Amino acid sequence: MASSPRTRRRLVITALALGALGTAAIASGPVIAARPSAPVKPAPQRALAFATEFALNLSRSNFREGPIRLQIKNIGEDDHDVVISRPNGKVVARSRVIPSEGLGEVRVRLGPGRYRVWCSLTGHRAHGMETTIVVKKAPARRDRS
Repeated sequence: MASSPRTRRRLVITALALGALGTAAIASGPVIAARPSAPVKPAPQRALAFATEFALNLSRSNFREGPIRLQIKNIGEDDHDVVISRPNGKVVARSRVIPSEGLGEVRVRLGPGRYRVWCSLTGHRAHGMETTIVVKKAPARRDRS
């Protein structure tokens, strides 16, 4: 099958053109369609509470609004629990009852305001197992566009 010089020239030109297009595509990298990014879920703020007769001590008392993970270590002889409530008394979170030397946890999302943290077992709050935490509004997020 013989081809004319004109046909061979067209094939060579076509091959060179396709090669140039392929090189340009490789050099410019892959084409990725821009998608709107999903909002990043904030990591929970963490705090540790030590419960004993009759005190409740937190490793921190100030938080930003958002998720909070409060871990509780009962270093006392009695069982304890932890309740988080608004100043009006509305309970927003509570732990299970934690035995002596046990660990517990409360995971909660709090908005700005003051909250009471206390032990709800009979007489414990009255004997001083209560403290306050303050939750402040999170700083405005900057747009990175």
